[in-house]
This record gives sequence, C-alpha cells and structure tokens, in this order.
Amino acid sequence: MKNLSKLISTVAVLALGSTFASAMQSAPKEESTPSSTEYAETLTKTAKSVATENATKAIDSLKGSFSDNKEASSLLSSAISSFKGGDTLKSLDTLNQLSGLKLTDQQSQLVDEVKGTVSAYAMNQSFDTSDPELSGPVNNAIAAIKTGDKTSAAKYLGELYQMGSLTDEQKSVLSSVASDYAGVDLSKLGNAVNAAQSVKDMF
Repeated sequence: MKNLSKLISTVAVLALGSTFASAMQSAPKEESTPSSTEYAETLTKTAKSVATENATKAIDSLKGSFSDNKEASSLLSSAISSFKGGDTLKSLDTLNQLSGLKLTDQQSQLVDEVKGTVSAYAMNQSFDTSDPELSGPVNNAIAAIKTGDKTSAAKYLGELYQMGSLTDEQKSVLSSVASDYAGVDLSKLGNAVNAAQSVKDMF
C-alpha cells in the first residue's frame, strides 16, 4: 500500500512538472525593449515617411505643371533625389533655386509647401525635442514652418541660433532653413546681436 501511494505521488509530481514546462514553453515571450539607437532609427524612418507623404501631392502637382518647363522640372527632380538620398539641406537649397524661377502663384505656393515639409523634417532630424533647453523654440519653429508662418519661423530660428550649446551641424541646419525657407540671414542677425552687446558693454 505504501509503495502504491509513493508511486502515485511520484507520478503526480512528474505530471505537474511536465505541465509547468509545457506552460512555460507556450507562454508568450516578453518583447525586449528596443535600444535607444533602434528607437532613434525608427523615429527617423517614420519622420521621413511622413515628410515624403506630406509632400507627395504638391510634388505630383508640380511635376504636371512643369511639363513644359525643362529647367523647373530638372530642379524639382534634383531636389527629390537629394531628399531621398538623405541630403536634406541640398534638397532645400535646390527648392530655393526653384522658387527663384518665374513661377505662377499656384506653383510658388506648392514649392513653398514642399520647402516647409523638408525644412520641418530637417529640424526634426537635427534637434532633440526632448531637450528641455531646446524643446520650446524648436517645437515653436517647426509649428510655424508647418503652418507657413515664415515671420514666426524666422523669430524662433533666430532664438535657437543664439544659443551657445549648439553644434556646428545644428547651426548649419538653422542657417539653411532660415535662408531657404524664411528668407533670413542668421549670420547677420548674429553680427547685429554681437554689435549691440559690444555697445552695451561700453557703458
């Protein structure tokens, strides 16, 4: 009788162990948290995808309207190629050259829309909007660009440009966006501020 009870207990323990093992194998595995690099890469791809989608309609309209204008058509194609190749600033510069051609009001508006999209993307790429020091002016500049408010965009871009914690690359992006999108030369703004500071220091 004792041997029978012992055998039953052993079988029960083995069965329980087998059930537990099966349950562990069939249980869904927890997804690993993506690294900061993977997260940044995902954000980059998403941002570029959105930028491309937002500009597609305007680009398609421009392609159709530039069918008889070889110079404009060539510049547009070059701008698109540069953006797709990752050279956002070159794309923006080419779009600015396109703006300088003799265009209709509708064409100018469409080019501005594309320039705004590329400019906002360039800002998103170059600045960490979670940085408490930069988040305010960066988000304000991007919001102004997205709504087509060039005056406000120039103001916030100028505020950013005066910050001492920026890298040379960030300053280059700000200068390009301000010049090609808002039509403002930030280097002159910097000289004016420095001159004003020098006068102030004299008293």
